[in-house]
Amino acid sequence: MSEQIAKTLVETCLRITPEDVVTIQTLPNLIPLANQIALACYKQGADVLTILDTDEVYFGYMKTLNAEQLRAPSKHCLGLGGYTTTNIFMGGVEDPSRFREIPGEKMAASQESEKPHTDLMLKRKIKVGYLALSALTQKRADTYGLNLTEWKNAVEKASTEDYAQMGQFGKKVSNFLNDGHEVEITGPGGTNLTLQLAGRHPHLEDGIIDEEDLKNGSNSVTIPAGDIAVSVAEDSAEGEFVSNLSIPQTGRLIEGITWGFKQGKVVEFKAKQNEEVVKLAYDRASGEKDRIGELLLGLNTKADVNQLFNLKQIASGAISIGIGDNKFLDGKNDSDFQFLATLNKGTLKIDGKTIIQDGKFTI
Repeated sequence: MSEQIAKTLVETCLRITPEDVVTIQTLPNLIPLANQIALACYKQGADVLTILDTDEVYFGYMKTLNAEQLRAPSKHCLGLGGYTTTNIFMGGVEDPSRFREIPGEKMAASQESEKPHTDLMLKRKIKVGYLALSALTQKRADTYGLNLTEWKNAVEKASTEDYAQMGQFGKKVSNFLNDGHEVEITGPGGTNLTLQLAGRHPHLEDGIIDEEDLKNGSNSVTIPAGDIAVSVAEDSAEGEFVSNLSIPQTGRLIEGITWGFKQGKVVEFKAKQNEEVVKLAYDRASGEKDRIGELLLGLNTKADVNQLFNLKQIASGAISIGIGDNKFLDGKNDSDFQFLATLNKGTLKIDGKTIIQDGKFTI
């Protein structure tokens, strides 16, 4: 299976060519897959560098350096960002429960250090491929209370979506986002939010980066895929958005994120559980962290909204909004903070026309 996944990612999703300079970040348990991906890249004539992430080094680094040191951008990352054309990410940590050992101040500083590298990737339009398989570890499942077998089956099922058919439907949704003006979102828990579209091009994540995507600034792909996102008028959000889905973050589950907006600005920020996990990073962040940034709609009919990580967001009919940085969607918010929260069984209208009713597309 790993050989087929590698072939699909390299040839179909990222469309690697002899001109590409590729970096692959991997975990120890995914080295066999990383090997197959590297070989698939070599077959296309590309140059490849593989980077191994380990929990021992990462958490040792976080404990050894102080917040000021962690805030400094990595020279290695900036150097790689200066010449690579494609980054394939299967890294991270194997045991997210260890994040609980790291003070929030250090986590916020580390997040801040990523901004210059992210800005460089956007400027150079580096292609990015992320495999959700990299999140499938027993320790991560234990940390978040998941059954690893069920989770793995859910990821594999979502990966079998008919991407061509989904892409066609996504273009239909894109027309509403292109031509529309006012968006109204309502749903369980008190969600009642209005916002304005800003005439910006929606980014369709259909599992393939083609020439049209690169032209429109859509240079990343996640497998499994299935969403469409657009930056919105940053001063337009009014009302309240209440997420009713758990958000995994640094070894904890954030429950019941609630954002209250006035003129696009966050005037209320709370959560029912583990609020401090995200609030500390938010409080320490700079730039337009407190502005509405994006609207994202799930398109994948085979994704399970009740599973964690990106399966929630890509599940067909799921409605997500993001605050903070949205430059990656051609927006105006420039910040070292970006966060997405998702609503299940919500209703969305564009200029009075119902697009999603109780979590189901009506178009």
